[in-house]
Amino acid sequence: MPPPTFPKPRINQEFDSLEDVQKFYNCYAKEGGFSTRAHSSRKNTAKVIVRKEYCCFKQGVRVENINQPKKRRRGLTRDNCRAKLAVVRKGEKYVVSQFFEGHNHTLASPRRVHLLRSHHKVSAAKKALVEQLSAANVPTCQQMTLFELESGGLENVGCSQQDLCNYKRDMKKMVDGHDANMLYEHFETEKVKNDDFTYTIEEDDEGRMTNCFWADATARKSYQYFGDVVVFDTTYKTNRYSMIFAPILGVNHHRQTTLFGCAFLCDESTETFEWLFKEWLKAMPAGPPKMIITDQDLAMMKAIAIALPNTHHRYCMWHITNKFSEKISALSYKEYYEELKNCIWNSETPEHSRLDG
Repeated sequence: MPPPTFPKPRINQEFDSLEDVQKFYNCYAKEGGFSTRAHSSRKNTAKVIVRKEYCCFKQGVRVENINQPKKRRRGLTRDNCRAKLAVVRKGEKYVVSQFFEGHNHTLASPRRVHLLRSHHKVSAAKKALVEQLSAANVPTCQQMTLFELESGGLENVGCSQQDLCNYKRDMKKMVDGHDANMLYEHFETEKVKNDDFTYTIEEDDEGRMTNCFWADATARKSYQYFGDVVVFDTTYKTNRYSMIFAPILGVNHHRQTTLFGCAFLCDESTETFEWLFKEWLKAMPAGPPKMIITDQDLAMMKAIAIALPNTHHRYCMWHITNKFSEKISALSYKEYYEELKNCIWNSETPEHSRLDG
């Protein structure tokens, strides 16, 4: 083990705060190969801490509870180690009053000291990056690989993969139950950035969000140029609230998919679809599309007839061709497959679309 470079605590050494004491002792412990924890404290009548001890994580002994059923055997984490640091308050400072250096257990090597409990935590910078990477659906294992490459080795990362998982779990708990408010705040922020951003939120009698629709300035502008034919798809569902994600799509002059608006829907009823189509039309100054392509949904068909009476309604080709194998016997399907394909994709006139015979 290389000679220590971090200074040892000294009797009468002064610190401005208990946080500084803990940070100093933990840095010393990391170089020494052990983990630390707060042990005990004493307060005065004003509830101010006047004495505090920090000890090696292996201080004390584990007490077996004979009244509880035995669980799986675990390794010993307490060896009654005597190493500790104690400080007392003098004026506005905390002063080292006791320091015991010796340990009665094997110390961790430099390559493994980062695995000890007090030496791995997710820093503020890493938390911000974890949030960004998680929003981009980057798996935790790949996030850890990125941190390892940035830090020059796993021992320099400062946290473990489990720490990242725990932080993501805590992050989800923080937003749980506040998702609708966060969505509303996001919409309001986008509205301030660009007045052409529009959104509508529908609530039930108890003030809970049931449906919402939004379209940004790019979507509204794109619809003016490429909104003759739109595709409405409801095949996506969110995991947590079982809401339906319903994008309204089109194709631009580069044959690229373009977005004309999005919605979260509570169900697939005629009333819900009718609400969405009417709100969408309010946001699109170019008026209704000439054609809308959807799947074969009866409720959707009724809603389109009410909200888009002058729009031609057509079914998605994938849904139509997917039924060929159900409606036509296997032998006939093989026989007519090429002819059906040419009829569908290569016909340019009504005469070409007729099957021979």
